[in-house]
Amino acid sequence: MQSVSLPEQQPEQMRALTQQYIQNFDQFMMNHTIESMKPLISLIRKLMSQEQKWHLKQ
Repeated sequence: MQSVSLPEQQPEQMRALTQQYIQNFDQFMMNHTIESMKPLISLIRKLMSQEQKWHLKQ
């Protein structure tokens, strides 16, 4: 099995996005509004596209 080393910036970026996601999710749980859900949706899209880029590079 081949091991892949990711550039340093990527895990850092992933952590930042995840942190942001958690904060936005907390907001959503308190408000339960469509407005508070929009940042979550855009973050999910960002996370998914990042992941796809990483998989393509391998």
